[in-house]
Amino acid sequence: MKAQVQYGGNTASDVILVAQDIVTAITGNTNYTTPSPSLATVSAAITAAQAALGASEAAFTVLRQKRVERNDAVDALKALLESLVGYVQSASGGDEAKILSAGMSVRQPPTPIGPLDAPAGISATANGSETSAHLACRAVRGASSYEFQQAINAAGPWVTVEVVPRANTDVEALTPGTRYYFRARGIGTAGPGPFSDIATKMAG
Repeated sequence: MKAQVQYGGNTASDVILVAQDIVTAITGNTNYTTPSPSLATVSAAITAAQAALGASEAAFTVLRQKRVERNDAVDALKALLESLVGYVQSASGGDEAKILSAGMSVRQPPTPIGPLDAPAGISATANGSETSAHLACRAVRGASSYEFQQAINAAGPWVTVEVVPRANTDVEALTPGTRYYFRARGIGTAGPGPFSDIATKMAG
């Protein structure tokens, strides 16, 4: 028989827990009186791994907050620009040349949009944390927002985790070692369209 190490879900937390269990099992075990590498060396590596894991999670928390601040700042800027659009529209009287001279474009009267298509190209990828994922799909013509759902079984039940004005988002609080399924759909003036295909990701 050959000895081996099984890491479970193979996340950083899994490796650390397995290492701790092995050190505990060998400590005082008369079958292994001179471990190589020494248990002190392995314990030091465990401590270093725990510190690195804690630092990475702390960094991701900061990154997540910075993303929120970035999105808030951009949304505030867009709101001001929309107010400026209203002023230019009023002051120009709808004259195309005057609107263009303000550095803005002109919009033709909208044409009716039929039922929305299902979003294509949905993906679920890592975004720096073992307990989160980045979801993205292609934009759908006529969609003003996107609903993202998740489940732990491809057949459901499905839970809505985000409704956002863009075709991507981050989901949090995933359980390491659990496989998640994700889908999305666009929402337009006539209501929601069909759901996309399913993307899957193992947390951690």
